[in-house]
Amino acid sequence: MVETKRIFIYDGREFDDPDPKMKVDEIRTYYANFFPELVNAEWQAAGADKKKTGIQYFEFKRKVGIKGLTSTPEKMYAFQLWTLLNQDEKNLIRFGMFPLNRMTAAPKELDSRLLCVALMDIAKIDGGMIA
Repeated sequence: MVETKRIFIYDGREFDDPDPKMKVDEIRTYYANFFPELVNAEWQAAGADKKKTGIQYFEFKRKVGIKGLTSTPEKMYAFQLWTLLNQDEKNLIRFGMFPLNRMTAAPKELDSRLLCVALMDIAKIDGGMIA
């Protein structure tokens, strides 16, 4: 039987397992000493190939929250919209483009320019902008 090695991924970088006896949540807490944003991060098994390599990968992802985004109706709506978007729509926003069908469905009393800025701010928090 091959002993499974665990690798932890955060922000595109791989980190070794500090203690194989620790649970993944304990590992997250350990790495939060170096990356404070991991305190509230979620994790997911990013794939395992135990038979071939004996390595199991876990990826930490920052949670997107609304702290600091609640001051305007546009920011609140942007956060709600972000949770409904599929990955392709989120990637459009990361490139500075906005899915027209979603934007025209926004309430008319919202300023569309402020809504676009709020969506880009959320994109920066959730993986970054590309353009």
